[in-house]
Amino acid sequence: MVKIVGLTFLAELGDKTMLSTAAIALRSRSVAKVLTYSALAFIIANSLSVALAACLRIVLDPRILQFVSAVLFVVLGVWIAMSRSEEVKGCEMATYLASLVLAEMGDKTQFTVFSLATTASNPFLVLPIALIGYVVANALMVFLVTRIRRAVSMKIVKIVASVVMVGVGIAMLLQIPFS
Repeated sequence: MVKIVGLTFLAELGDKTMLSTAAIALRSRSVAKVLTYSALAFIIANSLSVALAACLRIVLDPRILQFVSAVLFVVLGVWIAMSRSEEVKGCEMATYLASLVLAEMGDKTQFTVFSLATTASNPFLVLPIALIGYVVANALMVFLVTRIRRAVSMKIVKIVASVVMVGVGIAMLLQIPFS
């Protein structure tokens, strides 16, 4: 159990889903809601990973998932920059959830969960145990960024959140092998 939590925690550190969760948390008044959406995205993506990883790799080109996810991150970043509101709205949270689910597909945390599930005596226990490591890593990051939010104006927070989201999307696009 400690191995699963620890490896998932380490895989998530500095990951695009962690950075995105932090960026959204900067603009949200409900940190619990952001962490819940993030955990839900992890559960959705990694349930698929544990149950359907082999099929997805055969049926879908991973570059397609990565491209769609990258575009969603850029769209969300632009949306944040253009929104007049300083609070994250429901539709924006739905886009965030979709972005995170797609971003988690094929990322190092998902591969970690998949690898652990293939070697575990009960692969179905890996997901809830890995969720602990994922949530702890993201909660620590969200805790840190919400402390920063109190000391900085929301206008600056909005700009930073937008740049992070667009940056994550561009970085993902640059990692797609187009050959």
